[in-house]
Formats: sequence, C-alpha cells, structure tokens
Amino acid sequence: IAKGGSTVDSTIVFTSDRDDFYGGDTYNDGDANQPNTYYWRGINFLNESIDESCILENCIIKNASDYYYDPNYSGYNPYRYGAITLDNASPTIKGCLFDNNYYGMISRNTSLPKITNCDFVGTNPTYGYGIWNMTSTNTVTAEGCWWNSNTGPRHSTNPGGLGERVSNYVDFTPWATQLAKPVLGDVSMNGEVKPYDASLVLQHAAGSIVLSAKQLTVADVSGNGIISSYDASLILQYSVGLITRFDPEPLGTKAATLNDLATISFPDLISESVKKTFEIPLTVSTVQGIKALDMKYLINPDHVKFIRLNKDKLPAGISIETGFNAQKCEITISMASAYDLRLNNQQFVLEFEFNDSGISESQFSLTTAMANDHFLTEIPVSATINSKSAITGLDYQSKLTEPIVYTDQDGIHTRFDLSKSNQNLFIQVVDLTGRILYKKDVKNLSSGPQYFDLFYADFENPRRGIYILNLRTDDFSYSKKLLIK
Repeated sequence: IAKGGSTVDSTIVFTSDRDDFYGGDTYNDGDANQPNTYYWRGINFLNESIDESCILENCIIKNASDYYYDPNYSGYNPYRYGAITLDNASPTIKGCLFDNNYYGMISRNTSLPKITNCDFVGTNPTYGYGIWNMTSTNTVTAEGCWWNSNTGPRHSTNPGGLGERVSNYVDFTPWATQLAKPVLGDVSMNGEVKPYDASLVLQHAAGSIVLSAKQLTVADVSGNGIISSYDASLILQYSVGLITRFDPEPLGTKAATLNDLATISFPDLISESVKKTFEIPLTVSTVQGIKALDMKYLINPDHVKFIRLNKDKLPAGISIETGFNAQKCEITISMASAYDLRLNNQQFVLEFEFNDSGISESQFSLTTAMANDHFLTEIPVSATINSKSAITGLDYQSKLTEPIVYTDQDGIHTRFDLSKSNQNLFIQVVDLTGRILYKKDVKNLSSGPQYFDLFYADFENPRRGIYILNLRTDDFSYSKKLLIK
C-alpha cells in the first residue's frame, strides 16, 4: 500500500537512485550518470498478492522497466517487466504518474487491475506501451487517463490518437484531456517541462495571465514561496539541459542592494506639453549571474495610460512579458533567460498617452525590483510626469513645497502645503512587493498647511521593513521610501 497526498510535496516517488530530480544529487556527481527508461525492474504484483491490500495512489514511478536482448528468443525476450508488472494480480492504481519508463504497465494472465486517472508519459515511442495487456482473454480497463496527448493513445481503434501506445485488449475510453499529476515545472500540464512552461510563468509574474490553482503548485520551482521570472529562468535552464533538477531555496527572498546585482535608472522629469503620447526610457544593467529580473512601477491612471513596452530593440535570447494591474495602478515587467541576461545600459522604452483630465502632473514610481528573487533594497523612487507646460527642473522645485515626512514608533507623519482649496488627497503605503498596507482618500481640503498622521494600528499586517509612501493631490504627486522599524 502506497498512498501519497495530492500535492507535489506529498507525492510518493519510486525512481532510480541516479534520478537527481527528486531528492537531490545522491552521488554528488552533478549531471553525470543519469538513468535511462529501464534502469530498475519496477514494482511487481504476483499471484500471491492480496488484491484488496494492493493500492498505489498519488505515486510517481520513473525510469523502471526490464528490457534486454535474448538470442534464445530470436529477438527481445517477451517476459520482461514494466514500471508496474501484474501477473494474476489486480491492484488498485489511482492518480499515478508513469514517467520515462520503457513500458508503463504490463499485464499478464488473469490480471484485472482497477486503473483510474493515471498519467502515462515518456514510454518508448517505437516498442514501448503505456499499458501492454499480454492476455487476449480479458480486457484491462484504464479510465480517465492521460496518454500524453488530448487526442488519446495510439491504437488502431483510435486513428487520430497521438499519445502513448497501448496494446490490444485495453479499454482506454474515456481518456483525460489534461495531465492529472504534473511534475514540478510542467505548468502547461502536458507531461513535459519545456520553454512554453517558462513563458506561462513569466506571463503570470507580469500579471498578463492568472495560473490555475493546480498550475501554481508546480510553478514555484525555486521553492521559496514566490512565483517570479526567476522560476521561468530555472525552467528555461532545465528545458535546454543546463540543469537536471530544481533545487529548493529557503522560504522567502533575499535582499541585496541595487548596485550589487543590477542598476535601473530613468529621467527625473518627463515633460510633454504638446504630444498626446510620450515615452519613458528605462536604462538597465545586470551583473554576471543574473538570469531574471522583475520590476514594478506605479502610475496615476487618471493622468496617464500605459500603452506598451516597445520590444523592437530588445536583446535576443531573453523572454520578456509586461502587464498592467488596473486595481493597483501597477506596471509589471518580467524577463528571464536560460543564460545570464548580460544587460549593459540596455534601454527599455515604455509608451504612454495622456488622459483627458484636469490633472497636469503625476508620479512614475519604481516600487519593486527583484533580480534572481533577490529584492533590491536601494531603488530609485520616482520621476515627475508633467503635461501642462515644459517647465524646467528649477521651476519644478520652486513650484512644489517639499512635504516633510518622518516616522516614529506610532506611525508615519506628513506635513505639506496646498496652494488652492477644494482639493482631494490620495494617500497610499505599499511594501516592496506592491502590496497595499494603507490607503485613504480625503475630500475637499482647504489651502494652506496640511497635517496627516498614519498610525501603524490602521495598517493591514504591518511589519518592519522598507515601504513606499505615495501622496497625490491636484498640486503634486509625491513618493518617498521609508524604513519602518
């Protein structure tokens, strides 16, 4: 009896000692001595088995079969073994993955196993079988199984089937159209870890798609609790053979100063008083070893609208996705490569257009940056976008009275002036992941000095760390990075 759980980390795995994908590098020999599809003889249920006490559920069986040439049989010995071999035995096999075996299952004599919702992937395409029933007097039933294609298995009774081969005397209908038990990294759930899986992770990290609950369980290949471009990079590395396993990292991410791993810069002032559309150039450099980068920027959607990231001059070999979260007013840019990004003052151009509103000025703020899942703690905070007149930096400084912001053990305290009455104030505090801890709208403020206290008791799950304070009125938009102790 082997009953595993339904999650990735509670599955029971039967595999070769040389399979480093599970359990790590057993012999500390790197990628050397990888197992083949017939490395061990698998699991055998014989006539002596008590069927009611033979159960495999939520298991993975890999690299198992017995396959050899025997001249006494004028060819291949017909008495061979699969990942599971049955001989006058009828176990219950449910929700199991047969992965990279020469034969998935071989059934002999009067075996009548109960097979449901299993996945068959990677058997030998020419001579192997997902299920091989060697007895013509009884039919093996395998319902709701995935045969490595949504067209079903390859068999003469299923002429359109492109999946794993099955023998005669196997009832394979109805079949599943999606993998039941994907392995780590198989986000598309088709039985293979390929660059397309990395693309799905990257799109999710950028917010352009949302992965399903099952996909999320296999997308975090770094094992640190965050799904980011770094997971996409690891999947790319695996798919091209640079790594043979996903080594888990401690939960949570590490912090590093910006210049240690990457530099990100953009102009302090963007003034476009004539054109409807405008661009913000981002200049990015990364150090050796950085294969993934995530950036999040806040904008004021009442003032500007994000159009796209111009990809015309981006480097080859880098996968990049962008997304815009309208609720958070947040632009996300995620990029990954199987190799080092090697960005050297690379320019990324963001395209915007102005909205038809009375707002003449807003902030463009970098709130989060991660390189290889390292949070970059020293980040440039914001730029000013002006759409009213082509003011100079000196004019801008004289126009705005710099707010006074300080923190103490109780909260964040702000002091600033408004030049005119009947203005609305928007206050927001976000952490470096973009999570909103505090927000408030204040209506119809009078002109003159303003005093606002933001108490930690009103924050959502306050913790020690670095946060971004955003203040926005008709007069100005202001962002400041704060360390809350």
